[in-house]
Amino acid sequence: MTHILPQRNADSSSSLVSFEISPCQTNEETSDLIKRLKCLQFKPPLVAIACHQLDATLSLAKEVQANGFDAMIHVAGGTMTEAEVADVLDTAQMIGLRHILALRGDCVSESTDFPHTADLVRFIRKRTGKYFTIAVGGYPDTHPEAISPEMDIIYLKQKVECGADFILTQVVFTSERFNDFVRRCREIGITVPIVPGILLIENSQSLRKFANICQVEVPEMLLKELEGVENSSRDLQQWTHNVAAQIARDILEAGTSDRAHFFTMNRVQEVQEMHSRLTS
Repeated sequence: MTHILPQRNADSSSSLVSFEISPCQTNEETSDLIKRLKCLQFKPPLVAIACHQLDATLSLAKEVQANGFDAMIHVAGGTMTEAEVADVLDTAQMIGLRHILALRGDCVSESTDFPHTADLVRFIRKRTGKYFTIAVGGYPDTHPEAISPEMDIIYLKQKVECGADFILTQVVFTSERFNDFVRRCREIGITVPIVPGILLIENSQSLRKFANICQVEVPEMLLKELEGVENSSRDLQQWTHNVAAQIARDILEAGTSDRAHFFTMNRVQEVQEMHSRLTS
């Protein structure tokens, strides 16, 4: 797994921070996004690319790869057949992509061959062996469809046993929530790395929308603090950076993870600030 999660040392501080971007609407927006990626003063271990449409995701992944970054694509198997996933894997290999975040996705069709993420992980491993590093999602707030928090962790362990290399969590808003999740995972025998997902908050409206879509809990105190600063763009950005960096720093100091993953909403220039704060 060293090609995606290198061990941190004095010469590899760039492995500390990874992040997610999304496909753009136009070629001009894509070009601008790539320019901002190239302006980063560190090289992240991976750049994850969210999946809205697979063609757009693969196209952006190709651009990211061509500009010297390691891309990780989201593959949501809940609406796909084995043949469709096989095509995605073949395309990924052709463009030199080595990393996949395997998900079921919010929608599950009757025709899918992958009603559960474990089925998708198992298929990828069977077809491609160890070629891909596979991440799976973890839910510190518990998956909304889970019978119980305990069963949610059991299902997560099954994903790992089918071949997942590491766990990337849904967004966490407190280090305590993440650290408790890691503790519960370790108690049941999950030993792979667990990486916290941290949101770079844009404003209260987008935060509430994001939380509603992802069905995660936002602490009331966080919302109150946000409402107090969002009338000033400068204060808001500073507050966002403070909150995100503090969550990451607390997790790193607790030793439950040795890296952090940021959801950027394509504001990749702000990841530079996160990296600078966490390595200073």
